[in-house]
Amino acid sequence: MNILLATMSLDIGGAETHFVELARELSRRGHKVTAVSAGGVYVPALTEAGVAHVAAPLNTKRPDCVLKSYKIIKKLLKTGGFDIVHAHARIPAFICGIAARKYGVRFVTSCHGVYAATPYWKLISDWGERTLAVSCDIKNYLIDNYGLWSDNITLTINGVDTGRFSGIPDDASSAVTREFNLSESCRHRIIYVSRIDRESAHIAFQLCEIAGQLLSLYPDLEIVMIGYGTDYERLDGVVSALNARLGRNVITLAGARTDVSAFLAIGERDSASSGVQTAQNTADGAKIYRPNIFVGVSRSALEAMSARVPVILAGSQGYLGVFGERNIAAALDTNFCCRGCGDSTPDKLLSDVKTLFAQSDEQRADLGEYCRAAVMEHYSISRMADDAENVYNSLRPLKKYKRGDVILSGYYGYGNVGDDSLLQLITASLRRLDPDIRLTVLSHSPRETSERYGVRAISRFNLFAIRREMKCAGLLISGGGSLLQNSTSQRSLVYYTGIMRMAKSMGLRVMLYASGIGPLGGERAERISREVLESADAVTLRDNGSYETLRALGVKNSRVRVTADPAFGIIRQQNRETIDVWVKYRLALDGIDIASGNYYAVSLRGRTRFDHVYMENTVAACKIISDEYGLIPIFMPMQNDQDEEISRMAANAVSGARMVRGLTASEITSMAAHMRFVLGMRLHFLIYAAASGVPVIGLAYDPKVDGLFDMLALTRPLTADSLTPELLAAQMRAAIDRADELSAVISERVNDLLAVSDDAEEALRIKG
Repeated sequence: MNILLATMSLDIGGAETHFVELARELSRRGHKVTAVSAGGVYVPALTEAGVAHVAAPLNTKRPDCVLKSYKIIKKLLKTGGFDIVHAHARIPAFICGIAARKYGVRFVTSCHGVYAATPYWKLISDWGERTLAVSCDIKNYLIDNYGLWSDNITLTINGVDTGRFSGIPDDASSAVTREFNLSESCRHRIIYVSRIDRESAHIAFQLCEIAGQLLSLYPDLEIVMIGYGTDYERLDGVVSALNARLGRNVITLAGARTDVSAFLAIGERDSASSGVQTAQNTADGAKIYRPNIFVGVSRSALEAMSARVPVILAGSQGYLGVFGERNIAAALDTNFCCRGCGDSTPDKLLSDVKTLFAQSDEQRADLGEYCRAAVMEHYSISRMADDAENVYNSLRPLKKYKRGDVILSGYYGYGNVGDDSLLQLITASLRRLDPDIRLTVLSHSPRETSERYGVRAISRFNLFAIRREMKCAGLLISGGGSLLQNSTSQRSLVYYTGIMRMAKSMGLRVMLYASGIGPLGGERAERISREVLESADAVTLRDNGSYETLRALGVKNSRVRVTADPAFGIIRQQNRETIDVWVKYRLALDGIDIASGNYYAVSLRGRTRFDHVYMENTVAACKIISDEYGLIPIFMPMQNDQDEEISRMAANAVSGARMVRGLTASEITSMAAHMRFVLGMRLHFLIYAAASGVPVIGLAYDPKVDGLFDMLALTRPLTADSLTPELLAAQMRAAIDRADELSAVISERVNDLLAVSDDAEEALRIKG
C-alpha cells in the first residue's frame, strides 16, 4: 500500500514515538510510507528507515497555517497515488479528512489521548472512516463524546521496540554518562521523560519539590529529566536555583533526545557488586540490576519497563504509583496514562521513590523483569502494525467507487443487532476472498450503513436508484435472515421478492444467502416465493426447517443446499482478546464484573402477541433462580425500538437485575462467554451465545428458534402455550448444574456448523 501518515510534530512525546515506530514497521513490511508533520527531532530516524518526510505546519490551528497545510496535503493526495491517509491528531485529522474526501482516498485516524470535547472541537473533529484508540478509556471517550460506533474503533497499543529498549548498555550509554557528567557509581538515580509543557510536565516540578528531601536520604542522588516544550524555560529556572541551593547538579536537564534507551541502560552493576547476574554474564539474558528508577507515564514508561527499569506511573492525568501485579489491570485500561486514577502529589511520589530505593538488588531485578515481561506480552511493535494493517484492509477497495459489483438486500439499517451483524459478517466474508470487491447495500439508513460498514449504501425504497445500481452490478444477494415470510408483514414479502424479480429482469444473477424460509400463509405468498426460489441462481438455507418448507412449496431448483446461519461466524472475528478487554471495561463502568461468574443474560422480544406471557413468566423464573443461586440477570434489548420497553420492565421487576443496551454483535458474543447461561427469544442473540460455547435456553415465538435448537441437538424451547415459571426455572437449573456437559455439546455442534456456514465462495462463483 501507499500510505500517508500525518501528525502535528515529531518532537519528544508518546504519540510521536508511536507514530515513528508505526511508520518504520510499515516501511519494513514493504509499504511505501510518507510522513507529513511540522518536523522535529525524530525526522532523521524516519528518513534513515526509508520513510519520506514532508514538512507542513500541522502543529497549530492558526488559519494561515491550516490553509498552508491543506494545500500541501492536497497536492500530495492529488499526485502521490496514496491508498490510505492515517492522521494522528485532531488538527491533522481535520485537514486530511477534507483533502481525502476530495480525492477519494480512504481515511483513518488514531486517538492518543482524551481532549476537551467543546462544541467547537466537536464541530471540526474528524475521526475518519475507522479509528484506532490506544486504550479503553479513549475508546469510551470517542463513543460518549463523538457518537462513534464501537466496532469502528479498534483498540491498539503503543508498540515498543523491545530490541532497542532491552536495558543492555552499549557505547551510547557511556557517551551520555560522559556528556552529562553522570556518576558511574550512583545507586539512586531517577529518570523522567515527558514533554515539558505546562499541561503535561507538573510531575517534573513535583520531583524538584522533593529533591532536597531525597538528597538528605540518598547523598548520591541523580535526577535526569529528558524532554522539551513550552514550559522548559520555567523548569530550567527552577532547576538552576535548586541545584545552586543544594550545592551540586542533583537534577540534570537533558532536553529533547532521541536516545532515551541509552539513558535507561546507564549504570548496570556487575555480579560482584550487586550479587545479581547480568545479561552479559549469561548467554540466556538473565536478570539485570539497575540503580535507576523511572517516573512518568504512557509510552515513555513502557520503554523504561522494556529496559527492565522499575517504574512509578505518575502523570498529569493521574497516579498509579509503583507498577506491578496489583495495578497492571488499571495501567492496561488507561494505556499507562493513569487517567481517572487519582492525582499525583509530592507526598505520594516521595513515598514510592523511597519504597523502590529501599528494595534489595534482587527485588529490583525481579521487578524489572516483571516490567519487561508485561511489555513483551502486551506491547509489541508487530501487534501495533498488525492493528493498523487490519484497519486499512477493512476499508478496501482502497479507492471510492460509484457503483457496486454486488448488491446486498436484507433487513439492514433498522438498528437490529442481529440483522446488521449479518451484513457485517457477509461483507467480511466476501472481502476475505476478494479484498477489492465493490459492494452496494440497500438500507433503511444508508448514511449510517455506509459509515459503519465501509460500503456504498442507497435507500432500500428508492427504486430509481436501485435500478441505476443494477445496470452496473452482476449479482444480487438477498439475505441472511428470514426474508421470505409473511408472519410479520405481507408487505415485507412483496418487497424482497420484488427486488429479486427486478434483478432477474435486468440480467443480474440472484442468490439467497443463508436464508430462512417461512412461515408463509396464503396461496399468493406461497406462489411468489416459489417463483423467486425457482429462478434463483443459488439458494443456501440456514436450517433444515427452511429446506422442508421449500420442499412443501414444491420448489424445483437443483441449486439449493443447507448451510448454517452466518452469525455463527461471529466467533471468527479478529481481535477477540481486545474485544473481551473492551467489554469487561465497558461493563465495569456500569458496576458489572462479568468475570465474577455471578450473571446470566436474558433477551426478550417486544411487540409479539404474548409479550405479557413471556415477561411475567420470565420474571418469575428469574426471581426463583436469584433466590436459589444468588445470580443476577442482565436484560439485553437487541432492537431498541421493539425490545427496550419490555427489557426495562423486566429488569425493574427483578431485584438487582441490570439492563445493558448498545452492545454490538461481537461484544454480545464476548459478554455471553462470561455468563453462567443465556436465555433468549431473539434468534441471533441465542446464536451469539452458542458460538461462545455457553449453555442456551430458548423461548420459541417463531419456528426459526425451534430450528436452531434442533441444529444444536438441544431440547426444544418452551412456547407461550407451554411456558410456566416452574418449567423455565427447571431449564435454568439444568443449564447451571450441567454447564460443562451442555457447553461441550454446543461447542461440538457449533464447530460442525462453522464448517458449512460461509457461503461467500458460492456467491463469488455465481458472480463470475
